[in-house]
Amino acid sequence: MNIKRISAVEILLWTFAFLLILLVVSPFGLGFKIKNDYPAVLAGVSDLVQADIKIISYDRGFYSSSVILDIALPDVPFKLQLKENIIHGPVYLGLINQGKSPFVAAVVTGELVPPAELAVQINQLFSGKAPMLYQNVIEFSGSMTSESYMPPINTIITAEGNDISIRSSGLTLVSRYFPAEGRLSGESSLPTLLISTDTDKMEIQRLNLNFSGIKGNNNLLIGDSILTLGLLDYHSNGEQLSVRSFNVQTMTNEQGKFLNSQLQMNAQEILASNVKLGPVAFNVSIKGLDADKLIELQDIQKDMQQKLEQGIPEEQVTAMYAGQMLGILPDLLKQSEININPLKVESDIGALTSDLAFSIEGLDASAPADPLFILNAINLDIGLQIDEGLLQQIVKWQLQANDQMVTGDAITRRKEAAIPIDQKVSENIQGLLDEDWLVRDNSVYQSHISFHQGQMLLNGKPVDPIAHLMTQMAAPGR
Repeated sequence: MNIKRISAVEILLWTFAFLLILLVVSPFGLGFKIKNDYPAVLAGVSDLVQADIKIISYDRGFYSSSVILDIALPDVPFKLQLKENIIHGPVYLGLINQGKSPFVAAVVTGELVPPAELAVQINQLFSGKAPMLYQNVIEFSGSMTSESYMPPINTIITAEGNDISIRSSGLTLVSRYFPAEGRLSGESSLPTLLISTDTDKMEIQRLNLNFSGIKGNNNLLIGDSILTLGLLDYHSNGEQLSVRSFNVQTMTNEQGKFLNSQLQMNAQEILASNVKLGPVAFNVSIKGLDADKLIELQDIQKDMQQKLEQGIPEEQVTAMYAGQMLGILPDLLKQSEININPLKVESDIGALTSDLAFSIEGLDASAPADPLFILNAINLDIGLQIDEGLLQQIVKWQLQANDQMVTGDAITRRKEAAIPIDQKVSENIQGLLDEDWLVRDNSVYQSHISFHQGQMLLNGKPVDPIAHLMTQMAAPGR
């Protein structure tokens, strides 16, 4: 009896047939798993980005599924809607053209549906096209890489009788979500944006944002972000504001039940009212914020927002929660240290340097809720040095801003307008000198405020802090 031998070719054919059947059938099985796991993925992303993402509909198919999502963002009066097509894995050949591995759990392609409240304006901007397209690649591990794209804009829209020209090179956003760590990171880029009207023109170049965040042990978002801006140039009615090489970096971490945060801001050059400032540096660090109290404060803010959405007047809502918020602040700051070192501005007309150190000592859960007791626990030191030319310009800017908000009868406004601006500047600086807020050393002005154990020194002179505060509040504005 002859025994038929199975050839290597037959083994390969059977193996190929088995894999082919597996590839055909497995998307159906993955479709069930993806539908079951997708709500958890969205919940994790919602928690990190502080948004409420809900599945409105989920139509599961054999090889793909159709999904509609609603997104509610904090302080945004309308909801966003996303239409998605989820392509089931384990193989999606379309990724090969993108230079990516085709072996994935799922690929989500989607678009933003313009909200009804802004549909007309968005359709004008994007000529009826989707304002945002995106692709999410979900790995078998559960991690997700998202690539979003906002198309270029080149249009003219009309608002309140004015023609507004808008040109943009388009915006890109790449983000990565790792559910095992609860981490979200990414980067966004806007190369150019130009908005102009008959009287105003604003240009933005090389706007980039890099971020990385994770939900910490205290259920608060911690991480780092860096915003960089190559150029902001704004012209309005003959006035110009220009900022070059501007960047802001924030860093937040936690130690036990306390949060630490740091902000560093720098600008190479700022041009305002034909005055060139720069370089400018501003560094702030905050240590020891009580995480539990910060969460309580956030909960109060959410309650306030809900009341506002219900139509309750803002003044009434503020009065309802003001006491609770003030009661939380001492506990929030009782272990904190706040430092500004330095605030530094260079310019062609002088320089400014300033620093601040703030801390609270002796407050704990047993401390009485007595304002004087809290006042005695505060330690504060503020130092300032500014050259005369820069001080005059800063006071001038402040007076010009005040003039735009001035109230009163026409006669009073005409009298105020008749006073030369240089005279107003001199009078205000002299007032600061008379009230001991500033001391002068040749062409340099200095100020130092010290507050320890309830005792206040203003440029070396003892001052009753309560009486001084009441005097300033009662003094008529200049």
